[in-house]
Amino acid sequence: MIKIKEDGSGWEYAQGCSSTSTSANCTGCKYLTTPSQTNSDGYSMLNSGCPCGGNTGVAGYGHAYLLDYKNYNFLFRGPRPVLQKNGKWVFDQKGLLATLQSRAKSQLNRSLPDKFILVDISLIDDTGEGPQLNAEYAPFKGNSTALAKHQYFPSNTTFAKLSGNDIKGRFIWWQMLTKQAGGASKSNLDGLITQISSIMNKKHRIPYVLYFHCSAGEDRTGEVAISYLLKQRMSDTPEAAYIYGTTIYTDPDNKTKGRTTPTNPIPTYLAGANWYCQQDPKRVCSFTDQTTVPGKNSNTCEYPWSNNNSTKPCIFAGQN
Repeated sequence: MIKIKEDGSGWEYAQGCSSTSTSANCTGCKYLTTPSQTNSDGYSMLNSGCPCGGNTGVAGYGHAYLLDYKNYNFLFRGPRPVLQKNGKWVFDQKGLLATLQSRAKSQLNRSLPDKFILVDISLIDDTGEGPQLNAEYAPFKGNSTALAKHQYFPSNTTFAKLSGNDIKGRFIWWQMLTKQAGGASKSNLDGLITQISSIMNKKHRIPYVLYFHCSAGEDRTGEVAISYLLKQRMSDTPEAAYIYGTTIYTDPDNKTKGRTTPTNPIPTYLAGANWYCQQDPKRVCSFTDQTTVPGKNSNTCEYPWSNNNSTKPCIFAGQN
């Protein structure tokens, strides 16, 4: 059974395990003895993103990360929020929301609102990743039977209460294509960034919690993260957008930050961020800094929305 830790630091499985994780960024390993083990509810931590005991199919939410906070709205990035139950993919609502709560507290020292609208933005495809996509879409579909791109499903689905929260949810599928398949232009990356920005830039009666993801939370997710920061936070500093857009937690306990580079985003998706960057001809879009970790260097702020409260210059000091 999935539960939130009493200290609010994250989530865990009630069923323990006898072996520790062989990969620090692999949350699932911490609670499973083998990749095939399931908890008392029949769930297994099957997901992509990291080698866990030699099995690259097992992962958790180590890559989930709070990317922005504006007007009481939260924007998170991460891996796909689905698990397998009795051989079928299911939406991991409890694990996802507990993880986002954990990140909000760790990064911002702030809890998610008691009431909010969850917007799940899936960047995956409908072929090889089709079963996961359908499982993720199922709780949101309302009366719709067909999944269409770039459309919300629906606007008024109510989720079960979790830890006192009154949550409503919306789902939108926005497949990100490889450069060879048409890339950011054909994927309408600009339209997605506009959609996300329009929500984040407004103070709503009920705040929004947005979560965008691919499978591992690195390549397509990194493409969108860099592009969002270029529009919202770092329009004049593309290299800073690249640094913050590839920053994640590398462990499941919110203690160690790192970068998905140099291998992620892979070139076919980094090309999409480059395309978006170059829509402004005045920008120099080199994306070369693969080592700087925000907050660890004297010239970097902790987060892209950090206030600059020191006399030292920051790569970026955005608004809260």
